Amino acid sequence: MVDWSGAYAETPRWESAFRRRLDGIDEVVVICSERSDTADGLNAELRIVRAEEKPYFLLHGRREVSCTRPAAARPNDSYYAWLWEILKLQVGVTLRRARSTRPSSVRS
Repeated sequence: MVDWSGAYAETPRWESAFRRRLDGIDEVVVICSERSDTADGLNAELRIVRAEEKPYFLLHGRREVSCTRPAAARPNDSYYAWLWEILKLQVGVTLRRARSTRPSSVRS
């Protein structure tokens, strides 16, 4: 896992750079905080992730506080507690799914 969120500036250059970064990933983990609902950059990223048809899920980022879902999230988006077991399971499901859809010549 890598944190690829960056400085958000609503420009075509920012959006195209974000789309290029999405090319090489298998899944996006959206870590939610107390103000995810009003985080413009996070919500813009989530809309692009969906447009690029990348799998994603929401992760409740902090146990001791109430976290909000991003405004761009859909009501049926998966939203999980931050537990390593859950995180490993969700990422593993996506990786297995990605491997099973690759052509046999690409599988390792």
